[in-house]
Amino acid sequence: MKTLGLIGPGRWGSKYLLPMNGGEHITAVLSRSAYDAPLWCRSMTDTEAFFSLGLDGVIVSTGPESHVELALRAIESGAGVLVEKPLALDWSGCARIIEAAQKSGLPLLVSSPHLWAERFVAKLARRPEQAHDVEAHFGGPAHSGYSDWLDWGPHLVAMSLAAFRYREPHTVDIYGDRATNFARFPEWEGRTERVLRFRGGSASLEVTQETSRFFRIEYGDGELWDYDDEDHPPDEHTPMWHMARTFQDLLRGGTDQRADLSFTRAIYGILFGEQGG
Repeated sequence: MKTLGLIGPGRWGSKYLLPMNGGEHITAVLSRSAYDAPLWCRSMTDTEAFFSLGLDGVIVSTGPESHVELALRAIESGAGVLVEKPLALDWSGCARIIEAAQKSGLPLLVSSPHLWAERFVAKLARRPEQAHDVEAHFGGPAHSGYSDWLDWGPHLVAMSLAAFRYREPHTVDIYGDRATNFARFPEWEGRTERVLRFRGGSASLEVTQETSRFFRIEYGDGELWDYDDEDHPPDEHTPMWHMARTFQDLLRGGTDQRADLSFTRAIYGILFGEQGG
């Protein structure tokens, strides 16, 4: 197995350390203060010492304001990176990380666990044609420091592009946030929507401040499939376990469409209004 390090073992980042998520392969943890890491991990607070370990891969699970600095530092040290979403807080930061990964030839994987959920993967495998339409809305408590769209939007955009067989939309219509004057359209307060228009279909994606998880795919023959509402047995492994395994495969020279730089570029280009019209 390749050696992995984790930066940011906070409320979410600590999940990467759980054995059920593949955490037994993480050998070093970097945090701002002393951290009670599992027995198999070395806990560190010295950034220079961490990056001098010669790790094969680094998981960046800090706040998004530090993703650019830490991801670039990891790539500079010769490590592939798995970065929590959002990749960065603006398009410029995303582009810098993507460009650095492209120049180095090292893997860049951005966390999007729903893409690794066994039932989502199985459905796309059973229906190899692209979706006809997608309707989705995610939401929950707001994060401080960045928008709800940057919190939930990466999931919706990534899942939609996967449902459309990793094709990119030719047009993206933007409603809510910066595209709408809330004084004239108060009903959009607290909501953001993107409509991704593909050849042969569209995806209507909405983020709200209300807690919700809904993702529906409609196929050309009229079949409807609800990702969250489907009656299914428990997954054998967690999505994070599958994602961690993919990261290990990438570090060994494997490939995966979910880690293709063009896919990552398309997701964040859409999120920041840099792509699709």
